[in-house]
Amino acid sequence: MGRSVGRVITTEVGADDLVVRFSGWDAVWALRRTLRVPRARVVAAEVVDRRLLRAGLRLGGTAWPGRIRAGRCWSPSLGWSFWFTRRAEQVLLVTLEGDHFRRVVLEVSEPAALAASLSPPS
Repeated sequence: MGRSVGRVITTEVGADDLVVRFSGWDAVWALRRTLRVPRARVVAAEVVDRRLLRAGLRLGGTAWPGRIRAGRCWSPSLGWSFWFTRRAEQVLLVTLEGDHFRRVVLEVSEPAALAASLSPPS
């Protein structure tokens, strides 16, 4: 299953992981070409209003208020998170356990469908 946002970000959900690929300027903004999220580490995947989330301190990546947040962020209360959002109101929030990143926040074309495919069985 592949989805794209702006033709430069693609997501693939496999049996073992979610793979997010960045290309072009998005790879520059995020300081990486690929992000792998192990499905075994996913605690929750949900669609949330981007304005309700706080990123913390950006440490590696790009931030332009109101335009883009891409890369790694640190918060004393939340730990490390990875962000790639632009202007979408609704974003995908993936909460992880036992991984370097405790949260991954992504702007994708169909966040509800991707959240459903990543959510652990109840």
